[in-house]
Amino acid sequence: MKTAVRAALVSVATAAAFFSVFLAAAFWAPQDQQTIRQHLIESVKSGELNQQTNLGPFGTFSIYPNIFNCLLFNMMLAPASGPLIDAVSNRMAAHDGAGNDARVPPVPDCQALVRALPELGGAGANFAEYDRYILGMRVLGRVLLSITSVRALRHILLGAAYALLGLIGIGAVPIQPRNE
Repeated sequence: MKTAVRAALVSVATAAAFFSVFLAAAFWAPQDQQTIRQHLIESVKSGELNQQTNLGPFGTFSIYPNIFNCLLFNMMLAPASGPLIDAVSNRMAAHDGAGNDARVPPVPDCQALVRALPELGGAGANFAEYDRYILGMRVLGRVLLSITSVRALRHILLGAAYALLGLIGIGAVPIQPRNE
């Protein structure tokens, strides 16, 4: 019984420590709203968000590689509501159902992104609460978009994913002792 209680306490302490680190990152990591906004505007103007590619060497249909980022980009555009709310509340631009803008993929999250940017001719957007927790992807995206473009962000995250897969592969290689 003591082992189970000890394990439960260690688990709770570990979870609390990770939550504290994530909360600190959400509060104090550099996140420049104007630079993020400018990088998103540039990605729409340059066609980066509307770019299409095939999956793998045998892909027979095109996809939009940034289509799943539009929701996160929406969240990054949400106006400030105070440090705690900005850290633990994810608000997204609500899609109003108006026509499609050809500069971005024809999905509601991407269309709402363009409408949330008056610099691109959008009328602005209402931001609705999506959920309430610290979304690490949003915080990491805000930090990276504060210093680099959407294109570079995509390459940085892709490189990090492959590096982590490589580390897992190296860690999975069994080490055999030498027989001398």
